[in-house]
Amino acid sequence: MKKLFFVMALLCLFSNVFAQKIDENKINKIKAYIEDLESSKKTKGDISIFENSKEVYGESIGKNRCFYANQCYKTKGFRVGSFTKMITSIITFQLVEEGLLQLKDKLEKYFPEIPEANKITLSHLLEHTSGLKDYVSNGDDNKWLVKPQSHEDIMSVIISDSVSFTPGEDQSYSNSAYYLLANIIEKVSEKSFEKNIKKRIIKPLDLDNTTSALNKKSESYPSYSYENNKWEVVEDFYFPNAKGAGDLISNAEEMNIILEALFDYKLISKKSLEDMTSISPNYLYGKGIMKSSYFDINLFGHGGNTYGTHCRAFHDPNSDISISVINNSGDHSDNERIFNEILKIIYSEEIPSSDELTADLMQKMTGTYSCEELPVKIKMYFENGNLISQVTGQCPVPLASINNLKYEETSLGLTVEFMPEKNQLKIHQGQSFTLTKEETKEEKNNKASVQLTEEIINQIKGTYHKDGFPLDLTIFMKEGKLMVQATGQDAFELDPVNQYKYEKKIYEITLEFIPEKDQVNLLQSGQAFTLTKLDSESSLN
Repeated sequence: MKKLFFVMALLCLFSNVFAQKIDENKINKIKAYIEDLESSKKTKGDISIFENSKEVYGESIGKNRCFYANQCYKTKGFRVGSFTKMITSIITFQLVEEGLLQLKDKLEKYFPEIPEANKITLSHLLEHTSGLKDYVSNGDDNKWLVKPQSHEDIMSVIISDSVSFTPGEDQSYSNSAYYLLANIIEKVSEKSFEKNIKKRIIKPLDLDNTTSALNKKSESYPSYSYENNKWEVVEDFYFPNAKGAGDLISNAEEMNIILEALFDYKLISKKSLEDMTSISPNYLYGKGIMKSSYFDINLFGHGGNTYGTHCRAFHDPNSDISISVINNSGDHSDNERIFNEILKIIYSEEIPSSDELTADLMQKMTGTYSCEELPVKIKMYFENGNLISQVTGQCPVPLASINNLKYEETSLGLTVEFMPEKNQLKIHQGQSFTLTKEETKEEKNNKASVQLTEEIINQIKGTYHKDGFPLDLTIFMKEGKLMVQATGQDAFELDPVNQYKYEKKIYEITLEFIPEKDQVNLLQSGQAFTLTKLDSESSLN
């Protein structure tokens, strides 16, 4: 009997280990979604999903191999941009494990000409805390890297840009840091960055479609935009300019293979991976890796954006699921939308229900939000069914939907969650802030138009009671404001809707007075109660 129990216990254990979250029903839903995208002819790209280290779904969208109508590339690689940074970080940790580098090494050991090089460590470079600015932007000339640039030209920009804060005291995304890391890798390994990728990533994992743009024989699918009912090729980076920061070419399947190998400790040790994925509560990035939270699910990986190709590749260590989505068309919001739709299908059991995105809900979410802690305001509005966020003085940013009340922009590390019943939203971008929706001019005018005469005040003030209801409500005037106080609680001001109807949206409370009956209808969180005013003698007892 004991032996039988032991065997059954083992069977239970293995069934838990190999239990699948992505069943046939979910695969069919994903297929239907991708087929719908395919039929729309509005996006191109590549998708791969792994579970338990095996690909359970893989599909390309659009004829990505075709540069023009009858001309096709033989390769299957896409320009995956900043996903390169994860490769740069892995190679850096490999060199640390080999004793050729230390994370505490100062930048001055390799590039003493860089400002603050005596304070910047390799660790700072990896986690974007060096203070170095972004050479890709180069002031207003943000397209300067579409043409070949010399190493000396790039270094000149990095040096002249200097630093924006004391190293280690803040975090700001820096392509400059990863360009320098790639060059440090070349110095200590005495091999080109391209050869390091080949030796340390491509060969051990047997990757056929991954390479570096530094490889002169490399080819990749171009980037497109859909203009005038046809696909037009987009001018993109000259990718050797982005060494270590964005030169990788790969596809969705092989990005997942890299993620799986990383989290299986096949590329770096467990200790190194823990260091790589350790992210300060106030920061957005680890050391060459990003963390994306989908409700209570933590995903680790990296995104990438070029002038026309966008990707996201993330791994869920708890469920051993990897998802990679590449779009070589459209903008990054397309990529966000596809990635999040796949997440919704895979993790449908873990997603809490939310309100349907009705016209009424959209209206409640639309508006200008602010809080005392932030010096700017955030405008939220819908455009062609998509939620747009715009910070005071900045460009509009489309947000990808996680559900009807939660949105994100992964490349900015931004998550927005609406609480329409309170006229508030919560944003998280390194730190969390709760912002309140400001009143519109019309709402302010409506309030100003409500005149509280002495007659109305006398009709509605007093203490209201209902048998079996745990609290009495006392209505009174204070400094010209109508106030309400529940038994044992603090008083607060009521906002007028009309002369006999008042509300406090933050508490989800509406009070509608019926003076001819000496009653008030209380509505809170979908529940309704009718309370009756006590006479003066009763209210004193």
